[in-house]
Amino acid sequence: MSCLKDTISIPDFWGVPPKIEQLNKKFVKISYEVRGGSNLGLGNVLILCVKDNRLFEAMHVLRYTNWDSGDEKMGYFIKLKLTGNTKSDYHLTVGVKDYVYSKRNPETNYTYYNNTILSFDQTNNVFYSIKEGVYNQVAATKEAKSAKQKVNGNFPVIILGKETYY
Repeated sequence: MSCLKDTISIPDFWGVPPKIEQLNKKFVKISYEVRGGSNLGLGNVLILCVKDNRLFEAMHVLRYTNWDSGDEKMGYFIKLKLTGNTKSDYHLTVGVKDYVYSKRNPETNYTYYNNTILSFDQTNNVFYSIKEGVYNQVAATKEAKSAKQKVNGNFPVIILGKETYY
């Protein structure tokens, strides 16, 4: 997918191409599969915001996970719906379903349903649940362990059930 100043490329995973859906004039949703493991299925969703001929990562989260070992089953799924017509009233409604079913340990069983509404931050071009103050923290990259940077500020956070994204 290309914009005048940006390009994004997501290769097929085991022959499953990413699904691209235009949500409106400003947002595009890309759903894609990722490598899980034995009996584990995983998929992510990326919402891109198109602004000033550039692409911005408005949201990048786990779309689903399901695991089945016969005696235990676990699943996490989200559904998205964009509402609003202008940047000042965009909202993303996210339905979350999360469950565990265990024959061996039934005390761990649960089913969780929740709908949450994410607001849109017009400055950072991201969706968020809350804004959280982060101060006197140090961030380092895997590539350069010696290159550390102090992190201070108020950052958008997405909370979707047990999953949290900064």
